[in-house]
Amino acid sequence: MNVMHRLRLVTIVTSIMTAAGVDTSVAQTADSGTSGLQEVIVTAQKRPENADTVPIMMTVLTNQDLVQSGVVATQQLEWATPGLVFGNTNGFAEPYIRGVGSDLITPGQDSPVAFYLDGVYLPFSSSLLQQFSDVSRIEVLKGPQGTLYGRNTTGGAINIITRDPEQKFSADASVSAGNDGYAKATTYITGGLADGLSANFAGVYATHNGFVNVPNNGDHLDNLDEFGLRGKLKYDIDDQWTVGFGADYLEKHDSSDTVYTGLVGSNIPLPLGVGPSFRPYTTYTDLDPAPHRSATDFGANLNVHGHLGWADLTSITGFRDDYLTSSSDGDGTSLPIYAYASDEGEQQFTQEVQLASTGSAPLQWIGGLYFLDATVFDGPVSVWSMVPISAPPNAAVLEGRGRITSYAGFGQASYALPDGFKLIAGFRTSYEERRLTRQTNFGVDVLDPAAEPSKSWTSTKPKATFQWENTGQLLYASYSTAFKAGSYNLLSPGSGPLDPENIKAYEVGGKHDLPFLNHAHLDWAVFYYNYSNLQVSIQDAATGGQDSSQNAASSINRGVDVDLAVPVVRNLTATLGMEYLDARYESYPNAAVDNIVNGELDSADYQKSVDATGNREERAPLLTSTLQVQWLLPVPTGNISTTATYYHNSGFYFDPADQFRQKAYNLVNFFIQYAPQGSRWSVAAWANNAFNATVLGGVATSPYIVGAFYNDPRLYGMSASVHF
Repeated sequence: MNVMHRLRLVTIVTSIMTAAGVDTSVAQTADSGTSGLQEVIVTAQKRPENADTVPIMMTVLTNQDLVQSGVVATQQLEWATPGLVFGNTNGFAEPYIRGVGSDLITPGQDSPVAFYLDGVYLPFSSSLLQQFSDVSRIEVLKGPQGTLYGRNTTGGAINIITRDPEQKFSADASVSAGNDGYAKATTYITGGLADGLSANFAGVYATHNGFVNVPNNGDHLDNLDEFGLRGKLKYDIDDQWTVGFGADYLEKHDSSDTVYTGLVGSNIPLPLGVGPSFRPYTTYTDLDPAPHRSATDFGANLNVHGHLGWADLTSITGFRDDYLTSSSDGDGTSLPIYAYASDEGEQQFTQEVQLASTGSAPLQWIGGLYFLDATVFDGPVSVWSMVPISAPPNAAVLEGRGRITSYAGFGQASYALPDGFKLIAGFRTSYEERRLTRQTNFGVDVLDPAAEPSKSWTSTKPKATFQWENTGQLLYASYSTAFKAGSYNLLSPGSGPLDPENIKAYEVGGKHDLPFLNHAHLDWAVFYYNYSNLQVSIQDAATGGQDSSQNAASSINRGVDVDLAVPVVRNLTATLGMEYLDARYESYPNAAVDNIVNGELDSADYQKSVDATGNREERAPLLTSTLQVQWLLPVPTGNISTTATYYHNSGFYFDPADQFRQKAYNLVNFFIQYAPQGSRWSVAAWANNAFNATVLGGVATSPYIVGAFYNDPRLYGMSASVHF
């Protein structure tokens, strides 16, 4: 720990010495005053392309977009992406796109919205909640991406691309400070080390006080203490071959996202003054030490790019090692009724090789091979019932381990037809094996040989798109498929393996330059999903109320996406986005839901079965929308840039019985920055969630309470930055 504290100090001191503030790329990329919109290059289809020519509905956010929108961490991506609902439960990310997501949080039961960092798959849901630092851009791809991305992309994919090293020396640093003890420091440096060899280094440290008050002991929980490092080496062997190596490290020691407030209490009589509390940002606990999490995430990747003349070769080798230990109060009172603590994690190795056509021939293609090998573990998970955590755990001591092996081959080709028409077709064939290697309770093996301790699946997922393109205009119709991998719940004895989820998606859309509206840009899509074999979370009484899972449901998801960016006048741009979504269970006859009787959770029989057919899916709001106005005001000494961001969510449910609901809410962010001529430094004032909307991030149930995890309240402050 002393080493890590020194590294944090280095990051902060470096930032202060080289200046202070929010991300400096805002000053570097501030609008020069042109009335048009900038071209955006993306790699959504595994090759660099203009986003306006890619037949996928997507949101692309540059580093400047993130800062000006107040999006400083992954969970806040929903503020800038209609249709994305980014929740968390007990410190685990739960992203949903167009109603497709998952509340399963056991290692190996990955999200169907796949995250990639510089081309490497990020499997561990806890590590997906992190602060941004050296981001170049983020691509949020809506809809199934099963052909080019493969497993666990039924909802879509989120690509995080960090900055590459450069030969020319440059350095950025920033510090921010605000209410509730909020502080953030970032630093970035890049430059050449030798002819053809360059490197960069980035660091981030973020902290804030606890948002949740604990009346029985005066403590404040839900604090943040996060520190991260990232570095890259890039070697240009010649003008044909490039080798890049990157490594990243993230560390958290806090109680952020692990503390809940009561939403529904149980029918157990309790004395006055012990809780639970049903007031937002207030809870009770008897745990000593208090509920907390400690997490470390390490990753490394090796990327090789080469020109073979007839094709381009790309090799991406990745390694991830994620670990989390946490403890939680399971009753929300100051009495020792229910508590648990867990250790869990995942180690993963991946290898992907791609070959892509070059030139401008009518036929363009890309193909490749993919391999994944991972080990996952959950436990020991210790559960205490009616005894303090200073005593030995008496309800359960669970442990589960598993192995994942996956192979895939994929290909996609496009052929340009006359008059601007193009046909795109592709497929991906995947093989995946899951093996349950250990499952114990109090050290006793509970593996049931009849429950298939190993299982494998093979699937082929096709895609087809027909499009028409003319200058500034694109129309497309697509059919795409994807699957979420089958899995084991590591802690639930006898539950057997879950079969894969499958989705078939139909979409018609367009991307248009609008000359009559000052060359505004319009993206739109109409989509229809047939989503089957959904993997859902239930509670298992045999494990002291820990999560279990099952295949249970099918759904129909349909809706409309619209994004419009308008350069209103010189230096003034307005961006509007919205998604209308109707996502309902087509069949869910035996949904396991919380047993709420007369407004209370029945602790003796805390789950019941209901027919949820026709109900709305979880985290599937009818309408989400964003509006952002950006204004650049030139002054004699520099520029003043202002951004106002508005986000609306019509509300959604957290359970298939539609019992627990986040009501409709509106969220507003403000950002104003001054940068002198040359943009060597800048200062800014900002407010996130300016009107202090109370928003539920997640809901979780124990046998004794239904708890609510709240998103951050209002934060405001000042920032300063420097660029060399």
